[in-house]
Amino acid sequence: MNLWATLILIVVGIVIGVVVWINPFKAEEIEQEKAPWFYQVTESDIDIIEVQVLNETVKFVRDEERRWQFEGLTGVTPRRERWGGMVLILTGPRTRRQLKETVDNPVQYGLANPRTKVRIKLVDGRDIKVSLGNVTTDGKHHYGQVEGFDQLFLITSTWGEVLQKLATDPPLPKWFIARNPDDLYELSIIKGEYHGGNNSWLQFKIRDNEWTVQRHGLDTKFASLKMDIWLSQGIPLLKGPNGQKVLETHIDDFTPYGIYEMSTALTLRFAGVSSRGTEYDDGIIWRIGNKLEDGSGYYARTEEGELSQPLLFIPAEWIDGIFALDEDPPYFEIPMRRSDYDNLD
Repeated sequence: MNLWATLILIVVGIVIGVVVWINPFKAEEIEQEKAPWFYQVTESDIDIIEVQVLNETVKFVRDEERRWQFEGLTGVTPRRERWGGMVLILTGPRTRRQLKETVDNPVQYGLANPRTKVRIKLVDGRDIKVSLGNVTTDGKHHYGQVEGFDQLFLITSTWGEVLQKLATDPPLPKWFIARNPDDLYELSIIKGEYHGGNNSWLQFKIRDNEWTVQRHGLDTKFASLKMDIWLSQGIPLLKGPNGQKVLETHIDDFTPYGIYEMSTALTLRFAGVSSRGTEYDDGIIWRIGNKLEDGSGYYARTEEGELSQPLLFIPAEWIDGIFALDEDPPYFEIPMRRSDYDNLD
């Protein structure tokens, strides 16, 4: 190879190196503006949460141990399956974007009289008050504004829907909710020795659209009920106890109150509905303990799968009414007993 050819190759190599280093064909990066925060706080700073949807309002406060409970319902904590992650959601959503610097026409965006208002009170005394107005035409966002600021934001509609449900369908524990008897399909009584039983199981259950009764281990089949007695004495009990209250929160040892693993169990069963609208078998189980000295009620706890359970007071009227059904079931037709069945041979 002659000298000129060598020089040409060296020059070409240098040119290629410079082009690669400069890269004039590289697309210019466009800096993406990050979506602004609607507001932003930390979970530990939140002291009070209040949500109002039209005329329905729910308020959550922290107790002395910084646990969340419903205001006015001492010891009644939000149901874990609904409450988990809620405080994190309320630390502040990232918006899609800031729509306007100033809301020139609040009526246009549903902010003159907003359907949903959220108040978040912080430990340092500050209040964050949020208004959610109309939903955008595509249904994906709410118009939102923080009190004291002029800016108008677009907030994802799912954030608003989750908060609205707190007010329209509060996450009360299942044991606290009064039931519609029409929604119930089973009442079971497994009475322990302390209450005069021997773990016998009496079950009232809807079968073929009719209430029936069976004492398992004794009756060979379900029997029809005397409906006049059942309607007057049984059906009202399906609403659940009226006047329950929390005596102590987060109890670890229930034995001083006569509540053990095999204590008397009272069960109400009904259809539950998931967040996706799917129905499933749901229910409440109360474990009944000692009767209070004044006879006004019983100690009890539930089995809802929460991390810790409160010690409950349940009025004696409800439990004694159920015990009366257990002692004298309102059979329309006494079914054949197991002992009779065994003697047929």
